[in-house]
Amino acid sequence: MPVLLQKILKKIKSDSTVVELRGLSGSSKALVLSMLSPKSEQQEEKVIPLVVVCESFDVAEVLLNDIYYFLGTKGVHFFPFWDVLPYDNFSPHKGLVAQRFQTLDALLKEKVRILITTPNGLMQRFLPRKTFQKNTILLTKDFVGSPEIIQKQLLESGYNLVDVVEDQGEFSTHGIILDVFPLNREKPVRMKFSKKMELLSLKPFDVQTQRTAETELTSLEILPGNEILFNLETISFARQTLPSFRKECTAEVLKRLKESLRKSESFPGIESLSPLFYPKLETLFDYLPTEYLLIVDEEKNVEQCAEHFYQEVFMEYEMSCQQNKLTLSPESLFLTHRELATRLNKSARVILNSKTHIDKTERVVHELKFVNNKSLRQGFEKTKATSAAGHMVQLLQNWQKSGIPVLLSAKNQTHADHFQQLLEDLGVESTVAGEQLIPKTCPWLSWLENGSVEGLTKTIPILSGKVSAGFRKLDAEGKTRFILLTEEEVFGEKTRSRRLQRTQVHQVTGSLDDLRDGDYVVHLDYGIGSYHGLHKITAGGSNNEFMLLIYAREEKVYVPVGKFHLVQKYISADGNSPKLSKLGEKSWKKTRKKVARAVEDIAVELAEIYAERKARKGFAFSADDAEMQKFELRFEFEETPDQLEVISSVKADMESEMPMDRLICGDVGFGKTEIAMRGAFKAVQQEKQVAILVPTTILAQQHFQTFNQRFEDTPFIIEVISRFRTDTEQNNILKRLHEGKIDIIIGTHRLLSTDVKFRDLGLLVVDEEQRFGVKHKEKIKRFRANVDVLTLSATPIPRTLHMSLMGLRDLSLVNTPPADRRAVRTRLLPVNDYIIQEAVSREVRRGGQIFVVHNRVESIYEYGNYLKSILPNIRIAIGHGQMRE
Repeated sequence: MPVLLQKILKKIKSDSTVVELRGLSGSSKALVLSMLSPKSEQQEEKVIPLVVVCESFDVAEVLLNDIYYFLGTKGVHFFPFWDVLPYDNFSPHKGLVAQRFQTLDALLKEKVRILITTPNGLMQRFLPRKTFQKNTILLTKDFVGSPEIIQKQLLESGYNLVDVVEDQGEFSTHGIILDVFPLNREKPVRMKFSKKMELLSLKPFDVQTQRTAETELTSLEILPGNEILFNLETISFARQTLPSFRKECTAEVLKRLKESLRKSESFPGIESLSPLFYPKLETLFDYLPTEYLLIVDEEKNVEQCAEHFYQEVFMEYEMSCQQNKLTLSPESLFLTHRELATRLNKSARVILNSKTHIDKTERVVHELKFVNNKSLRQGFEKTKATSAAGHMVQLLQNWQKSGIPVLLSAKNQTHADHFQQLLEDLGVESTVAGEQLIPKTCPWLSWLENGSVEGLTKTIPILSGKVSAGFRKLDAEGKTRFILLTEEEVFGEKTRSRRLQRTQVHQVTGSLDDLRDGDYVVHLDYGIGSYHGLHKITAGGSNNEFMLLIYAREEKVYVPVGKFHLVQKYISADGNSPKLSKLGEKSWKKTRKKVARAVEDIAVELAEIYAERKARKGFAFSADDAEMQKFELRFEFEETPDQLEVISSVKADMESEMPMDRLICGDVGFGKTEIAMRGAFKAVQQEKQVAILVPTTILAQQHFQTFNQRFEDTPFIIEVISRFRTDTEQNNILKRLHEGKIDIIIGTHRLLSTDVKFRDLGLLVVDEEQRFGVKHKEKIKRFRANVDVLTLSATPIPRTLHMSLMGLRDLSLVNTPPADRRAVRTRLLPVNDYIIQEAVSREVRRGGQIFVVHNRVESIYEYGNYLKSILPNIRIAIGHGQMRE
């Protein structure tokens, strides 16, 4: 640890001095916190954790990821506030509850090195420590007893009993098998018992496939499953407390609450009634050890955010009281912002400020002199991306001559390899160091104190990891002593993606777990029916499970689970409900014969196309070069794992002599267009033309703008042909296209006209093929024989998808959501002025916008006037697609 920080820590421990650290920019806050933190929670001396208070969830999340970069994840925790307010009638997201409970558990076990939280996280009151510990279940292989014992414990600890375990906080039982998804595990665990009620095994299993892992656990800790626990103790206390709230809500509300208590049933938003269930709530301060180092990040912002949050809670409270709901006071649920300020002023020992505020005489102030890389980034932007790499090389060479240590940071190993290749092509010696230079003890941080390390300036290390921004460390004279430069600062900002579990391609067809009561299914022998769950039936002296399928005239068929392969979930292109088949009639057999003939026709058609594709060689594109790597590094978002895999597959197809025919399936906004643009760049770079075929004029215009932005700093010409262009403009575009003066052409079915001629078409991208008519599809088919074809779709028709699943067309799935894609919460409510006002006001206070969908163009202006009358201070605009008569 640098000498200065050693002195600061010693000073803090020796007396009550408050130290203010100024001059922190970029990710340097995380760097300093990493150096201040205890090196390991396993060392003999008592660990004193750092508790860092950030102004908001977003700021805390950035700091958390930066600390992961410098220090690793072990012992670093985040305690977030809920994603809902207490009077919302919504329960917090289970993932957030899991993260909160994992942090509380680590605090109680004294395994925290750094804890990051926010003002509202510190202000909130929740279940006390003793309740948390009492309802934490610990199982070992020595456990002897029935699954019913564990089931009772899980119910009392807030877990929900379900048929099939899918999410955290759930459990299910099937005879001698008990499945549970603890809040503190990434995968659910399956317990298997013997007939003698001995616990035979504890194995994690996959939610999608339901297959257990080979690795067996020796013990299992199960944290409480909810913030409100329904057990004898809490229900008894709630029954005693409830009568005192008679005057604060209607008799109907009280009756509904009593019924929930009687049945031990939870309901959305019950967490806002926590004072009913616990005699005394506690805050995060109560879970902290006796000794900790409290650090406030940007104290003015923290104070303002705490005050703003409490004001918002109070406004929600007043509005909720008007609805005759059982509404508990803000003071019973939170510390006030003034109470929080008092505690922070009393306990805070280190203040981190990027800017200089009014000096407080009781503080010791240190100027650390870290500056951000904004000026460097501006220099790269001025040179544009085509010469940004050259500008970077010039800077690196100057820094090397001056003996200044430089670290380059790439977001992952793939980009680090690209970075190194790019530097090598430009004559700069570098090495991909991976995470070698950022071990959990951070020894290289001594560079900040001791200057350059021998040999470091000869070869520039490229680190692999995600960090929000780089920085430069200056000395007392203002000279640069150390530089951390990220690839985003060279090539532009990238939006971070969250870590999410991926869905495998083989899971696309689903399983028994995908069926829900009322789903339509197709039985190979009986036709279309509706699924109504699993039923245990005793037959022939044995008890077995059967699927109940109901057909027309309420006729029932029980299908053994072992014959599940005969049943498939019904899929419709238009989403309409099908007509149920009638048992005993010949109509289903006729349908099967009709389908069989259609399949034969498709098979003949495919055989002809693929025979022609095999016989005629396509163009084999060459492998990626430095220009392709530059293009990829300029992508403004971070690629998801699925995107990287599909991009690799597309490149391999294009580098093959056999023409590509690949279908890419993925939800809207999951990054299919970027995959197409990578393929397009590869094609035009090798003097081939690219056609982008879309179903609508609006989509053509949207793609035209997107491609122009993405290819802004390249020499390639992009055009769009649609009804927005005059006849003269269209003729000019077609002439230039035929002459090879246009590299990428985007258009609707107009591109399929006979007068459209290419000089050398190399790639056809078809967006949403299922929205083209039969005649257009026939024209598209003729390209597949000798041109690479890439089809993008969010909702492929069953025929297209089935061809891909059979292997007749290559299939790629893009299942990972992009960065910051949040789960959507949907509520069905009666029309109510208050609800609309409350929802709109909250979104406006957040700085957001509201999109209202109305179901009639004829009355849309009338509805707009209604909104203006109840929202007089909100700017409202109206838009629709109806054309003038």
